[in-house]
Amino acid sequence: MKNSHASRFHRGFTLVELMIVMTVILILMTLTVAVWPWVAKQVHKLETKNKINTLEQIVKKYYEHYGVYPPSSELIAGKVDDKKMMDALNGVSAPANSKDKLNLGVQDEQLKDGFGNYIIFLRVWDDAGNTETPPQFLSDPRPAFAKDPTNPDNLDQLRRVNYFFWSLGPNPTQDKVDDDIFWKQG
Repeated sequence: MKNSHASRFHRGFTLVELMIVMTVILILMTLTVAVWPWVAKQVHKLETKNKINTLEQIVKKYYEHYGVYPPSSELIAGKVDDKKMMDALNGVSAPANSKDKLNLGVQDEQLKDGFGNYIIFLRVWDDAGNTETPPQFLSDPRPAFAKDPTNPDNLDQLRRVNYFFWSLGPNPTQDKVDDDIFWKQG
């Protein structure tokens, strides 16, 4: 009879047990909130790397078809503009010597990095085979030889490079190269 009486009073948790569980939940939530921005940035970085790799494959298809690379990104009113590049990749415009147009079906979102900013594409050589002088971006992670294509000392190294891709990172308005998260040359 004593057993049935004791079990009747132990139906729930004690106040101490509930407070311990709540404390553990609060600690886990605090850790999650503290780590979340870092995790989100890593996800955006990975997405940017994947988009640049995909865009590089699209640009290579364009090159295989026309024998030249699409127009470089432009800097208009301090912002990156990829409209000419997108028009070229979608067959709206084509090099002057081409007879047919190649439509690669590129969407605007494919030209943006994981942070929603346009990926910068700079070709080293223009359609005539001359070095192309790119616009001066606030932050430019390219090697020194690529920043001054008019310098004859740089031509030997430039002959081994055809293009550059890079993302301005999470804050594209800052003049910080360390904020640029990924760049690639090919």
